[in-house]
Amino acid sequence: MSRRLPTVFFAGAAIRAAAMSDSVVDWGPLYYRVQLSGSGTIERAVGPLWERRISADGRLWALRPFIARAASATNRVEGDLLWPLGEFSALPPERGWRVLTAWYHCFDTTAARPRWRLWILPVYIQGRSAAGRDYLGVVPLGGRIEEFFGLDECTFVLWPVWSRQRDGHLLTTAWLYPIWSRTQGPTEERLRVFPFYGRARRHGQYEKQFILWPIWTWARYHYPTSHGTGWILFPFYGRLDLSDQTSRLILPPFIRITHGQEVRGMDAPWPFVRYQTGRRNRLHIWPFYGRTTDPAIDRAYFVWPLVWRLRVTRHDEIHRSWHIVPFAHWRSSTPPQASPSRREGRIWPLLSWSCEGEAWHWRAPELWPTWPLAPVERSWSPLWTLIRYSRSAGETEWELLWGLVRHRRDAQLRHTSVFPLWEASTATSAHRTSWSVLKGLVGVRCDGANVHLRLLYALDVPIGGSRPSSCTNPTTSSRR
Repeated sequence: MSRRLPTVFFAGAAIRAAAMSDSVVDWGPLYYRVQLSGSGTIERAVGPLWERRISADGRLWALRPFIARAASATNRVEGDLLWPLGEFSALPPERGWRVLTAWYHCFDTTAARPRWRLWILPVYIQGRSAAGRDYLGVVPLGGRIEEFFGLDECTFVLWPVWSRQRDGHLLTTAWLYPIWSRTQGPTEERLRVFPFYGRARRHGQYEKQFILWPIWTWARYHYPTSHGTGWILFPFYGRLDLSDQTSRLILPPFIRITHGQEVRGMDAPWPFVRYQTGRRNRLHIWPFYGRTTDPAIDRAYFVWPLVWRLRVTRHDEIHRSWHIVPFAHWRSSTPPQASPSRREGRIWPLLSWSCEGEAWHWRAPELWPTWPLAPVERSWSPLWTLIRYSRSAGETEWELLWGLVRHRRDAQLRHTSVFPLWEASTATSAHRTSWSVLKGLVGVRCDGANVHLRLLYALDVPIGGSRPSSCTNPTTSSRR
C-alpha cells in the first residue's frame, strides 16, 4: 500500500501539470480539461461525478449528486445539496437555503436588523417582517406570524381553536376554523357559521348568503357593467339573472344553460359536454376531446389527460407546445424577426433536444420526465447522460460514455479521442499538432517547426526541424 500511494500521487500530479500546460488534456472518463476558445475552462473527473466550469456566463462546481454550485455573471448563486433534499441561493444582498421542509431567507445580509424568515413546516415559523417586527409561531400551540402565504399578520392559540388574521384592511377572527369566522373592513364584511349560515358583502360589488351550505345560496351583484341576482336550491334548480346574461341550472352543477350579450353556452351534462361561444369559445366532449379559445390563448386536449396542445400569443411572440403525457413533450417560441426562434423537446426516457438559432443540443437517454429544472441539470442529468452533442457559436462537441469517445472543435482547437487507444489534437493559434496511440506508447508532437517522437511513454526524441507528413492530424489529412 505504501508503494502505491506515491505512484497515485505522481500520476495525478502529472495529469494536473499537463492540464496546466496544454489546451486539452484527455484521459477519458478519468480526467478531462479543455481551454475554451473564449476565456474559460472545463474540467471533469471520474465520469460525470466531478465538474468545474469557468466561462464568461459564470461558474459551475459539482460533486454529483451530493453538491452543486452555479454562479452567474450577475453574481447570482444557486446550488443543490443532494437535491431535492436541499438547496441554497444568493443574490447579494439576499441569501437563502432549504433543507427538507425547512426554509430560510434573509432579504439583506448587510443590514443591522434585516428582514428574514425561517419556516420549518408545518410546526415552526419565525422571522422579522419588513416593518422590523420580530415574530414567532409554533403550530398548533400559538404565536404571532407575519407575511405568511399572503397574510400580513396572523395570531393564533391552539389552532384551529382561535385565530385572528389581518390581510390589508381586512381583519378576520375565527373560532374552531372553519366553523365560525367574522371578517370586517372598510369596504367588506363576512360572517360564517359553517355549514349553517353565512353572508358576505363587498360594497359596490356584491352581496352573498348561504343557508345549510350547499343547499341554499343567494347573491346580488352591483358591478357597473353587470348587475342582478342569482340563487341555487341544491341539487334541484338555480338561476342567474344579470343585465348582460341569464343562466338556468338544472340538477346543478350537471346542467347549465347560459344566454348573454357576449356569451352563449350549455353544460349538459357537466363535466362531460360543455359548449360556449362569445368572448370565449369552448367545446368539450370529455375525456375524448376539448378545445377552449380566448383572444390570445388556444388550448386543446385529446383523450384527457394524455394529449395536450397550447398556443399563446403575447405581443409579437407566439408560444406553442404539445404534450403526450408522459412520453413526449415539444414546445417552441417564435419571437420578432430580429431574435432567433427557440425549439425544444423530449421523448422520455430516450432523448431530449433544444435549438435556438444556430445553436443545437441533444442528449440521450433522458430520464427526467418533464421540462428541465436547474437543480436536475446541475446535479442529476449528467449522471444518466450516455451520449450528448452540442453546437453553438462556432463550437462543436460530442461525447460518448462520459468521455470514452470524445470530439471537440472550435476556433482554436480540434480534438478527437478514443480512450485509451488513440487521440489527436490540433491547436490552431499555437500551431501545435499531436497524436498518440495508447496514451503515449507511440506519438508525434509538432510545435511550430519542432517535431518530437514519443516512444514507450518516456522517450521524447527530436526528429528534425521541419514538419513531416507524420505530424499532420490524421483527421485533418484525410480531408485533403
